[in-house]
Amino acid sequence: MVGNEDMAEDVKRIRWHQEAIDKNIELLTRAHKKEILDEIMEFFGNVPKKKKAVNRARIFLAIDGKRTVSDLASYLNLPISYISQEITKLKEMSLIEVKSGSKEGIVYKKTRANSILRISAKLMKDFGITEA
Repeated sequence: MVGNEDMAEDVKRIRWHQEAIDKNIELLTRAHKKEILDEIMEFFGNVPKKKKAVNRARIFLAIDGKRTVSDLASYLNLPISYISQEITKLKEMSLIEVKSGSKEGIVYKKTRANSILRISAKLMKDFGITEA
C-alpha cells in the first residue's frame, strides 16, 4: 500500500509545517504583546465601570470549551441574543473559535492568543472579576 504510506508522510509534513507556523505566530505575538493587548483591551471597552464592557469580559471569561451559548446565557443571566451578538464580535477579534457543535448547541473555546497574552488574567484583574 504505497498510497497509504505516501499519504501518511504527507500528513506528517503538513503537521510539521503547521507546528512551525504556529510557533512563528506565537513568537510574533509575544514580540508585539503590548500593542496587541492594547487593541484587545480597547475592544473590551477598557472601562471597568461600563456595564457593556463588563458583560463582554464576563462572556469571554465564561467561555470554557464546555458551555453552549444557552449554557452561557443561563450561567451569566443574560439573554441568548445578547450572548450571540457578543460571541460574533469575539470571533471577529479571533479571541474565540468553535470547539464543537451538537444538537444541544455550539460550544466555543478561547484561542491560543488567550494563553500567549494572558488575556483572561488581565480582564479579571482590570475588571475585578473573580470567577470565570
